[in-house]
Amino acid sequence: METCNFSNRNNETNIVSLLAFLIASVFCLCTPMPAHAQQLTAKTATARQGNQTSAIVTTAENAATPFIQVQPTAQTVTAGQSVSFSVMTVGASSYQWQVCINGEWTTVADNTIYSDANTRTLTIHNVPYCYNGYTYVCHAINHAGVTVSKAVCLTVKSSCSVLPLVAKNVNSK
Repeated sequence: METCNFSNRNNETNIVSLLAFLIASVFCLCTPMPAHAQQLTAKTATARQGNQTSAIVTTAENAATPFIQVQPTAQTVTAGQSVSFSVMTVGASSYQWQVCINGEWTTVADNTIYSDANTRTLTIHNVPYCYNGYTYVCHAINHAGVTVSKAVCLTVKSSCSVLPLVAKNVNSK
C-alpha cells in the first residue's frame, strides 16, 4: 500500500483534487503492470485545519486475479497410459483442478490415478477407458480471486486392437 501526503496552503480544493489525481497517476505510471492487470484504485480524503487543506491519496496495489497465459489443451491417450493437462499463469499462488463427469463438476484429489491436483500440471496415470469424454478445468487462485481455465476434453482410445478374421471355407474340396 502506497500513501502520499501533500497540502495546499491556499485552501483551494480544486488544486488539491488535481494534485491527488496527479500523484495517483505518477504512481501508476511508475509501477510496471502487466497488460492484464486491473488499474490501481485511488481514494482521496481531504481535511481542513485553519487555512490549510490536506489530502491523503491512498492507492491499492495491483489487486488482479490470476491471468492464464497458456490454456490447457485437449488430450488424446490410449487407455492404460498417462496424460497431463497444464496451464501457465501470472499471479496464481495455488491451483485446483476439477473434472466434469456426466454433467457434474467434482474437485480432483490426488490418488492412485490423479497426481498434482493442486499444481499447474495435473497428471492422470494408467488412464481408464471409462474416462473418455471427461472434461477438465483448472482454477488459478490468489488473494484477489479465482480465474478458471477453458474446459478441455480427454479422449481415451481403447487399448484393444481388433485383428482381422480370415474366413476359411471348410467345405472346400
